[in-house]
Amino acid sequence: GEIAIIYSIVEMGWGIFRFFGEGLHRFEELMVTGRFDLLLIRPMNTVKQLLLERIDFRRLGVVVEALAVAVFGFTASRIDFGDMWLAYISLVFFSTVMTFEINIILAAIAFWTVRNSDIIVLAFYSTRTAAMYPAHIYGPVLKNVLTFIVPLASVAYFPVGYLTGRITSIIALISPVLGVTALLPVTVLIWKLGLKHYASTGT
Repeated sequence: GEIAIIYSIVEMGWGIFRFFGEGLHRFEELMVTGRFDLLLIRPMNTVKQLLLERIDFRRLGVVVEALAVAVFGFTASRIDFGDMWLAYISLVFFSTVMTFEINIILAAIAFWTVRNSDIIVLAFYSTRTAAMYPAHIYGPVLKNVLTFIVPLASVAYFPVGYLTGRITSIIALISPVLGVTALLPVTVLIWKLGLKHYASTGT
């Protein structure tokens, strides 16, 4: 049951990101074709433009699937979903925000490399899949990666463990706030540095 809840939170965050963030996910195409230059001359924040560039309604299927898995997970864990829906929505919110943060960072890498699809597969897809399972099944290296470097465990594994009673530390409950807050300045800094580098190359 707990695994299903963790899976659902990570997958729901991913589905919502892909619904709005297709422009970020396919940022490499903008760099290769030079279309990113068009975003720079418009009087709007570039990240906002990327979020508005394309809405992918196909990702609603992922959201519905994740919700169904969540209901199953709470039922299997003998937890009344009606009592936990607010906590679940909160965790999905933080999962979504963190997914956006991570993908903004990965998109920004293309300012230096132009192509970043391989980096996305290595740095996000693999860790996202790993984050769908309890972090304690992994060795210390991967567990630390999921906790501190690509901190998806902070929005699912730790808080869900607290809600199910497996983890008693209050830190686990507030870990989504800590993870998202810690990653925000890093995200903003890397994106701004990338924009500065891109402008300086004259491309």
